[in-house]
Amino acid sequence: KHMEKEKEPIAPRVWIYARHPGSYTATKSQAEFLALRAKLSGAMVVGVSMDARRGWRRPGYRNLIRQMQKSDFDCIYITQMATLGHSERQLLRFFSLAMKRHIKVRAVETSLPYQANTCRLGRKLERRATKRGWELPWA
Repeated sequence: KHMEKEKEPIAPRVWIYARHPGSYTATKSQAEFLALRAKLSGAMVVGVSMDARRGWRRPGYRNLIRQMQKSDFDCIYITQMATLGHSERQLLRFFSLAMKRHIKVRAVETSLPYQANTCRLGRKLERRATKRGWELPWA
């Protein structure tokens, strides 16, 4: 009698985004820390983007957005929401893309839903998710 081999659970595919303005060394160690956290949770790191600069003209951030549009990973690891930026409009655009592509976002140092709900961003994302039938991006 042929026994079916149990399928191995598929490890979540994770993209790391690290940013520590003004210090490449701190940014690199943040990326290593995030990768370790992802691996410890059973995920497979498929890519890393890093920026050591302020503002929105960040090559690592632009690379992350391009990779999100391809949708070949399940989750993005960051330290906290400020890693992505401070502009509510830009954050709304970022999290909307994540929801559209079914990508979760995990901040290892803080609670993203809590951070989003301390400003209007949380309510705006909830309305957008409900309207479009998307899941919220919190991992």
